[in-house]
Amino acid sequence: MKRSLVLFSHQLHPLYLEHAALNPKTDEIVFIDSQDQWTHYQFHQQRLVLHFSAVAHYCEALKKDGWHVRIIETKTFEEALLTLTHVICFAPTNFYEQTWLKRHPNLKLLSDPLFLISPPEWQVLLPIHKTWKLDPIYQQLRKRFSILMNADKPIGDRYSFDTENRQGPTESLHFENPLWFKPDTITKSTMAMIAKRFANHPGRIDSFAYPVTRNQALAALTHFLDFRLATFGTHQDAMLKDDPWMSHSLISSSLNLGLLSPIEVIQGAEKAYQKGQAPLAATEGFIRQILGWREYIRGVYLVSGPNYLNVNSFNHSLPLPNFYYDAKTDMHCLRTTIQETIDHGYNHHIQRLMILSNYANLASVTPQAVNRWFNEMYIDSSEWVVAANVLGMGLHADGGKMATKPYISSGAYIHKMSNYCESCPYQVKLKTGEKACPFNSLYWHYIDEKTPKLKHNPRMSMMVKVLEKMPKPEKELLIKQAKRHLESKR
Repeated sequence: MKRSLVLFSHQLHPLYLEHAALNPKTDEIVFIDSQDQWTHYQFHQQRLVLHFSAVAHYCEALKKDGWHVRIIETKTFEEALLTLTHVICFAPTNFYEQTWLKRHPNLKLLSDPLFLISPPEWQVLLPIHKTWKLDPIYQQLRKRFSILMNADKPIGDRYSFDTENRQGPTESLHFENPLWFKPDTITKSTMAMIAKRFANHPGRIDSFAYPVTRNQALAALTHFLDFRLATFGTHQDAMLKDDPWMSHSLISSSLNLGLLSPIEVIQGAEKAYQKGQAPLAATEGFIRQILGWREYIRGVYLVSGPNYLNVNSFNHSLPLPNFYYDAKTDMHCLRTTIQETIDHGYNHHIQRLMILSNYANLASVTPQAVNRWFNEMYIDSSEWVVAANVLGMGLHADGGKMATKPYISSGAYIHKMSNYCESCPYQVKLKTGEKACPFNSLYWHYIDEKTPKLKHNPRMSMMVKVLEKMPKPEKELLIKQAKRHLESKR
């Protein structure tokens, strides 16, 4: 009996073949190139290059190893799937991909071997009627996988060193460059195809240099652990106008493709610490992003269900400003960050949270428009990754299910954590007037509008009280300033 292992483009790790237990003499490996999977979101052209090139490279390697491999081109994933008789598939996390598998009459569904926590276990770890918090789950996972542990106690006597990893930029700050990869023949051919087939999709394509094979991904990981992990922690929340990469690992795209497994990345970082290559705070901070946060947001997505994509606790309804797609804004922090997204499909986590999500939240943009943009524009995007990060953490649109407060700020935080304000036509210390930083008035406008909800939030009630004590003329000027700005962006 011939069986077809159908792999998604994000299932490229050798573990998938190992768990499928195929017979190379009788079975085949199938990838489906369907228009609906590439246009469900209007993905950045570099993300399309990444997925198509990685699949092409993997197919070539599989054929050399004696496997029978096919790529089926079709309009919809489901119609291609139904042409196959006996199918093996690993359950994708994204809900819309799961629906494509349901109608096949003879499909064996296997659990994804790369994630550390299975979907059923998340139902226990994240009870529906209780408050969710990352810290206790992260601590459980540290113990379970014995990561940075000394018997039953965490090395350094703390599970988190987050407070040591929040320094802003300094004048002498410098980081080792990331390891990039020059496009080979396959990738160049892919880039030409993407530019033609998906010409209406956003983003620049010519600067593509991400890993597209497992060997490249492993090399990028090794380079990070050897030369960049040591300087990752202290300034991981800082933002520099001339350095979009700083000391971030840039391996999220490889993790989300399956070129790397989470556990090999985590254990690699732990070994780097044990060899004295990186301090504990930097190592723990990096590991927490993968062992803690990455697994956690997948759990939130799975437990919350498809309706999570519709959350809008503040009833925001304004459209996403056009400058999110062309970077044509005079606000330097937004212009710089968005231009980096257009050029590379990448920003680090604080740019995504405290620049892009922060502004959209303060500007009352509908969460679904913001969620779509994040799914479209990033090299490492996937719906399960984006949903909780944006709707929950970035916008507080789920009403606080996964974050204890809205992560909003005025211009002061941006000034503290970046050098963006130095080159901005607006003045970060001004609240009103033509030269005032828009984040300042938008922040207080947000507090004013959301007072009925925020006054009951232990972490936001103080700002509500500050606004209540503000002189009425000052408050009115701030609200008018914010409204003028919002009107100008419609």
